Amino acid sequence: MKTISLAIGLAVLSATALVAGNAAAGGREATVTTEGGTYTGSASRSCGGGTCSRQRSVTGPDGNSAGRSASITDNGDGTYSTSRSVNRLNGNSRSRSGTITTGD
Repeated sequence: MKTISLAIGLAVLSATALVAGNAAAGGREATVTTEGGTYTGSASRSCGGGTCSRQRSVTGPDGNSAGRSASITDNGDGTYSTSRSVNRLNGNSRSRSGTITTGD
């Protein structure tokens, strides 16, 4: 039941973010109350100094949270460094990083 409620909460929070539009930088917060409890979500993104990043998270009624973040950095030499991480409600997380080389 908690998984279904969280999925509903995430869907509503995602829809709220889409309706609000895409900002180049800044953040948003939304709260959704369902039969399973109250979920609070936030999202932000920023760009500056050659790096762009974004973060999203949601916290459920039991205080557990899940989220993801990603960033890309222009290294100034034709390469870009990337990183991405995901944190799940059960405490598991994973991260990936890499380098993109342009054909210039």
